Amino acid sequence: MERAYQTPANPFEVSRLNEDTLILTHKIALFKQNVLEETMGKLRGFNFPLLIEHVRREAIYFLKTLKQIHLRVEHPVNDDIVDENVFFLKIMAEHSKFIAHLLDPSEELLINQARDFGKTFDLLVYQARNLDIGSPTHDLLQDQLTIYKGATLELRSFKEQATKLIETAQVRSVIDPKLASHVTREAAKFLSIIDRLETRLH
Repeated sequence: MERAYQTPANPFEVSRLNEDTLILTHKIALFKQNVLEETMGKLRGFNFPLLIEHVRREAIYFLKTLKQIHLRVEHPVNDDIVDENVFFLKIMAEHSKFIAHLLDPSEELLINQARDFGKTFDLLVYQARNLDIGSPTHDLLQDQLTIYKGATLELRSFKEQATKLIETAQVRSVIDPKLASHVTREAAKFLSIIDRLETRLH
């Protein structure tokens, strides 16, 4: 992280940073894959296998994105709309399910809200995957992005509320405040990606 901030803004130095980061990220992805495999076997702990798979997919996504940036590859906007949204909508769905399972059973209201978000985003993942069938029109793509943005804005607000409750010990859970803050930032990241896709679409 410190090296990224200290790297001069010239192509050679940025390229070297990218190459080293690709190597490191590949190692991290392999490590997470190994942990996942061990979790399905002899390794025991308090992390859901889906959570480990979740963070492994995030590492693979970062690796893929960094490779595209490093090689200066830009896919057609229609393809990016499908790929980016399928990935992040699934991430949002899983965040909601993790929240529901990590809250204390007595927190029924928040648990039900989280479960409802999980179901909503599961449906949106299905819709996003269907965009890859045929040739979606410009208007259809824009409508879908608007739907995704609206749902993610609602989820981010829920995450922000939950984070404040967790940080001030107003809710019972086993969720670390740093984790709560992290998933809130990921919702914000997804919103920024939707904005970028909308700009490219126009």
